[in-house]
Amino acid sequence: MITVVPFEMEHLDLLIPTLRDHDAKMVVLHGGDVALRQMFEALSKFAIMNSFVTERGEVVAVWVFVQKWPGVAQCFAWTSTLVDVMPKEFWKACKRGLESAQEAIECHRMEADVRLDHPHGVRWLQKLGFKIEGCMRQYGVDKMDSYLLGKVW
Repeated sequence: MITVVPFEMEHLDLLIPTLRDHDAKMVVLHGGDVALRQMFEALSKFAIMNSFVTERGEVVAVWVFVQKWPGVAQCFAWTSTLVDVMPKEFWKACKRGLESAQEAIECHRMEADVRLDHPHGVRWLQKLGFKIEGCMRQYGVDKMDSYLLGKVW
């Protein structure tokens, strides 16, 4: 079973060595472990951050929700290889985490961006009710195009 708990910096330390290939690549593109840690420390001051943790204390993912303005939020996640081992449990935990963040932020719209080379991320968000709304050209640090996905309540 996966439990959704408030994020703690030690969760990031546990997650980094087990990141899925796509997310490990993103760490490198964003400046490495130290830069990622600095980003998460800054986000922890104003974002809603959830960790998805197994009964054994393994971190499956960290999901971050940032309010852009009243009623609208942006989200992103970093996932471990454990997602592939327990996909149904992860999906159920994500559904709970998304509902919890939506209520906490009081948003009517949630957005996410996913690189075009990450079809698993697109499918995961679509299963959670997000819809592709367009393509953002040269959006990434490396100028990779990304899909914009949105969910409206």
